[in-house]
Amino acid sequence: MKVALRFALASVLVPSLAIAQEGGPNLVNNGGFESRSPEVKTWDQLDQASGWNNANGGSADVFSKMGTAKNVGIPDNDLGSSTAQEGESYAGFVAWKDDMRPNFKRLMNGRDEKPFKAAWNQYSEYIQTAISAPLTPGQKYDISFWVKLSDKSDRAVNGIGAYCSPTQLA
Repeated sequence: MKVALRFALASVLVPSLAIAQEGGPNLVNNGGFESRSPEVKTWDQLDQASGWNNANGGSADVFSKMGTAKNVGIPDNDLGSSTAQEGESYAGFVAWKDDMRPNFKRLMNGRDEKPFKAAWNQYSEYIQTAISAPLTPGQKYDISFWVKLSDKSDRAVNGIGAYCSPTQLA
């Protein structure tokens, strides 16, 4: 049985991902997002990284040296500047975004209200991949990945995690 992994990250870049058994093999294929076909050119092309896909309706991204600085290039792109921890690629995710809208009423009524109000949309992106071997019940595993907040992010989260599931999430 293969286990799909789901990761949630907020405006962060994840250059590599590893799961190991006490120094054992890396069970994540293409953890550095180096294998892509065709090459990524713009946003929402996570599925072009071999073995990776969105676990929800989000639009996670792959950033590559072959991309353009206008959007998903490395090191410069629309979200700032960052090199990959290893290799020449990484993935980007929005872990949580609270949509805000202008509070125009405060301009009219003269009250001391906040300039923005919460809107209807809260949004997160999740990516997943299947690991190359089944996990053994009772065995301890190390799950590690590098995370970096993008230069142009206007918010951060206080926790990033991984979820292991026996089935692919949808």
